[in-house]
Amino acid sequence: MIAALDRDDVAGREWDFLATDRDGSVALITSAGYGPIPEAVLSHGKSVEEVVAGLPTQLPVIGESLDRRNQDPSGDYSDWFEASRRGLYTYDWHVHGGPYEQVSAPSVELRAGDLTPEIGYAASLLRLPVLFAETAQLLLDERTTEPFMKGMPA
Repeated sequence: MIAALDRDDVAGREWDFLATDRDGSVALITSAGYGPIPEAVLSHGKSVEEVVAGLPTQLPVIGESLDRRNQDPSGDYSDWFEASRRGLYTYDWHVHGGPYEQVSAPSVELRAGDLTPEIGYAASLLRLPVLFAETAQLLLDERTTEPFMKGMPA
């Protein structure tokens, strides 16, 4: 049974989810408690939470983390940098009204095909028609769905 969450379940708390880009690269996206989270992800919320919580033990370090912060570099972004060392792009919601901004990039990209079935499923819930390697900011909303997802099983 799929355990959905709604916006009230995650409002005001850091909540992370995954996405894939058009080439199969994977990103970890953090809402900072206020960023929009697409319904496709929230509808599988409990599963996504479990998968994201297990990433540090499920994904080995495969490279270095490249700092991509354009905003104030203060703060503790060690979790984002660790995710990039494991092959993930990372984005964080800019608290004062967005958008999602890239925090770090991997020196070695992890692709959707390299993931365990559970992580791959969570990453496949949100497919974006961008290349994370070329995308410093993500504009998402609660209804975000991409045309090439229609007819594709999640």
